[in-house]
Amino acid sequence: MSNTSTEAVQSADSGTDSAFLLVAGGYTGTALTGILVFVLLVAGTTDTVIIGASGAAAFVVGAVLGAVSITQIREAPERLGRARSRYVVVAPSLVLGAGTALAWLLGWDSSTVATGVFATLLTVSPGFLVIMMARTRYVRARYPSVDAVVGWEAAPSTIAKRRRMALGVFVLAGTGLLLVVGVVLSVSYHIVAPALGGVGGSLLGMSVRTDRFRVHEGGVEIEHPAAKRFIPWQRFDGYRVNEDELRLVHPWRLDHRHDVGRIDDLDAVVDAVDDHLPCLGDERTTA
Repeated sequence: MSNTSTEAVQSADSGTDSAFLLVAGGYTGTALTGILVFVLLVAGTTDTVIIGASGAAAFVVGAVLGAVSITQIREAPERLGRARSRYVVVAPSLVLGAGTALAWLLGWDSSTVATGVFATLLTVSPGFLVIMMARTRYVRARYPSVDAVVGWEAAPSTIAKRRRMALGVFVLAGTGLLLVVGVVLSVSYHIVAPALGGVGGSLLGMSVRTDRFRVHEGGVEIEHPAAKRFIPWQRFDGYRVNEDELRLVHPWRLDHRHDVGRIDDLDAVVDAVDDHLPCLGDERTTA
């Protein structure tokens, strides 16, 4: 890497240290608070003052311990982003979810179950945010954009856009129906509504979002509006291209389907991808 690109990476990383510490500390504080409050309810504690004070203290202690622990590990975000075991970060949510399921099966107080569900959902989002930020920092440091062979504006193709929008509307409509059922039957379905609404909103956002794809020797760098990812070539089956879309085919997940009309130099992009992936179909019309 050149001195210029190295300086650029270091400059980009230096501004995110405080942000990562803030989010990671907030997550550890939230996780400890959720677990403690749920345990207190399971133990039969009903005093709201005790629960509130304990929760507040747990958040402060958890946030401080989490932030301090990260500062003691050199390149902690990058190491976490590189590690395959990074999803262990959401282990507290799994523990809370398992405890909540057990409480529901044993017929415990509905407020305890509702608190468990809320605490589980509350810890999931910041947990995945920590993972996303760590992965972004690792990709930025390991695969600087200046080293890319070629890049393109990755707007979803028409068919991909329609499918995402349809699924997003379906999820949002289902969320609304769930809220109505919860009110009519007086059950706590509304607790999961924010999570489902977030999924539906994300799908709608993805249908109009424009990302940036860059080809590297080892794989594809994907720059989202607020994050970065990197997918090695071996995770793709190949690619397809026609007059409407460029499609990077995944063996076990949704394909990346891009509008070729938004790609400035389609031939250069296809040539770069073809150097690493087998062509499963080239249906472009020729004049």
